Amino acid sequence: MKVGFGRLDITPPFGTPLDGYYEKRTLDSIKDNLYLNAIALNDGENTIVLISADIIGIMISDCKLIQKRISERLGIKEENIVLHAIHQHTSFRLMHQEDRYHMSDAYAEVLYCKFCDVAQLAYADMKDCEVSTAEKETAEQISFVRRYFLDDGSVETNPRPHLFGRIVKSCEEPDNTVRLIRFARKDAKDIALVCFSTHPDVIGGTGCSADWPGFTRKFVEADNDDVSCIFFTGVQGDSNHLNFFYARDNGGDFYKGKGRYGYSQYMGRTVANTVKEIWNSTTPHSDGKVAVAVTSIYNKTKSEGMERYDEAMEFFRRHAAGEFDGTESMSDFGNFGRIRSLRKQPLYRELPITAVAIGDIRIVGFAGEPFTAYGNAARELADGKFTLTLALVNGNQGYLPSAAAFEQGGYEASSSNFTPTLMDETMAATKELLEQLS
Repeated sequence: MKVGFGRLDITPPFGTPLDGYYEKRTLDSIKDNLYLNAIALNDGENTIVLISADIIGIMISDCKLIQKRISERLGIKEENIVLHAIHQHTSFRLMHQEDRYHMSDAYAEVLYCKFCDVAQLAYADMKDCEVSTAEKETAEQISFVRRYFLDDGSVETNPRPHLFGRIVKSCEEPDNTVRLIRFARKDAKDIALVCFSTHPDVIGGTGCSADWPGFTRKFVEADNDDVSCIFFTGVQGDSNHLNFFYARDNGGDFYKGKGRYGYSQYMGRTVANTVKEIWNSTTPHSDGKVAVAVTSIYNKTKSEGMERYDEAMEFFRRHAAGEFDGTESMSDFGNFGRIRSLRKQPLYRELPITAVAIGDIRIVGFAGEPFTAYGNAARELADGKFTLTLALVNGNQGYLPSAAAFEQGGYEASSSNFTPTLMDETMAATKELLEQLS
């Protein structure tokens, strides 16, 4: 097996709109540069390319356009090109030219070219390698399920301060496991593929940054001059860095006195420390085939609430006008946001699912923000194989809640355009893809 690495800077120009938070933000400073990172793998017959982008999300149409261009340049099958957005909230959303409102056409075209260029760099860098894996939980918990049961049995995402005293427990156990694929190369830098599951949403503001995944890469590479690091965000739809029990007992301080930027660095260092601990105790994997299997399911769009469109528009008018006092429910933001978008939604909503084989290692990616339960279920389907489960692969279709979460409610379930059958349909399709790769 051969593997190669590529990296390119994609730091956007000032004035580029930043996505997230239900408010208008435009880039006015650079906290940290943004990058594309890529690896190319070849087993002697097949080549696959995995690209991780410091972008909040890439729409399906853009993924297809990029895959087509890379395929034409390198002669790789389009389905063998896997695109991932790390989903940090200090970046932009990449949308197809016909629908784009988040960036200039000129910068979007530059991005399309850079995706092709970084794939070519990784392709040209391929050298013989040995593959090994390891996983371990972080020494200190830094990922928390952000959905909480309140004392009346209701569920609230990221409860506002006036609800702190009513929090009972989290709705789910988080995943604090760092997963590593190590590619050891002779006469070339090793490559560390690192995966961790939580929202990259610590820094905020109007300056671009790759947030804690960017710091993870920097620290992994600083720990060893002979390593290049590529990072993939695992399933994270219901998790983030906020420990509400700690904040409740410490005056509302989520960041342990470090501030948002300092805490992002701290999280990156925590993940990198775990990589350092397991770097020399990885389990070797024998050479095998590299392959990609893809499919899409079509889940009926959740259409409840269409009659409340005017109410939804008034809700966001009041929000934009600064008329809210900070006690509004996150579920209202999610529900009204979904209702506001319904007139543009198709009857059935596509969800691409991607499975990758690197020998007997598996990577499963979903084109949205899956809950922790998706990662647990997909690993069970992988029959004991070392498995990474990724968010925002080949598309960005919003939150992918579990069936239990749809029943419980909360922001993510309220804002999701999918229906409660989603997880069962997704796991059935995932099982078929993994069987194809067996």
